[in-house]
Amino acid sequence: MAAVTETDIFQQQKKTIDTLINVLETQPATLQPQYIYATPAPAQKQSPNYLLWAGLGLLLFLTVKKGL
Repeated sequence: MAAVTETDIFQQQKKTIDTLINVLETQPATLQPQYIYATPAPAQKQSPNYLLWAGLGLLLFLTVKKGL
C-alpha cells in the first residue's frame, strides 16, 4: 500500500472544496429561506401495567380460594 503524503491529502481536499464551490455556484438561488422542521417521533405503544394485573390476579385468587 502506497504511503499517503500531506501533499496528497491537500490535493484531495482542494478537489473536494472545488467540487463544493462548483455545486454551490451552479445551484439557482432561492429568495425564500428553506426551513427544516422536526418531525415528531412515532407514538410508542404503552406497556402493560404488570403491577395492576398482578394485584387483580391476587385478589381474584384469594376471592376464589375463600369461596371454595
